[in-house]
Amino acid sequence: MHRHLIRICVLTLVTALAIGVPLASTGSTAPSGGTLLAQKMAVREEIDAAYRDALAKDRPAKENAVPPAGNPVELAWATGIIDDGQAPLPGTEYVIENQWQDVVAGEHVNVYAGLSLRASRGVLVVDTTAVDYSDSITPGGIYLAPEGTGSLRIIEAVGSKLIVLSASGAQFAFDVARRSLTEL
Repeated sequence: MHRHLIRICVLTLVTALAIGVPLASTGSTAPSGGTLLAQKMAVREEIDAAYRDALAKDRPAKENAVPPAGNPVELAWATGIIDDGQAPLPGTEYVIENQWQDVVAGEHVNVYAGLSLRASRGVLVVDTTAVDYSDSITPGGIYLAPEGTGSLRIIEAVGSKLIVLSASGAQFAFDVARRSLTEL
């Protein structure tokens, strides 16, 4: 906000100086070097004063983006199977088919299903965020399917247990709470 005020002050003063200086085309004589220098110094002092005034004014406090501990604010959080979800995973590392998300044991949990380009096999990537934004987050992880299975896709969720289908037709169960991937 103060930058905007400073910009307005500077533009106003520069415009005033430009209008106040006689133009050669009007037939007026230009002020002497000393007078012009004095005018420029006065304008410069006004600009500096406006800048100091803008900096001295109280700025509104920035709102803290993180709710205070002990008073969590639960924001809307989509749950279940979602048919997109590349972010926050790099497209150079993963091709994501879909994702599942819900709250498990007090944490927001995202499970991304797809293909690991490095490992050339199906992958589940787990990402967690504490509901109250504290630092105590259960680690996520990367869970690779056996070789030759191809990309994975979450097809069903029952509580925090996911049924996952591979491109080769193999089915897996992923227990989100235990972080275990088993073939069915």
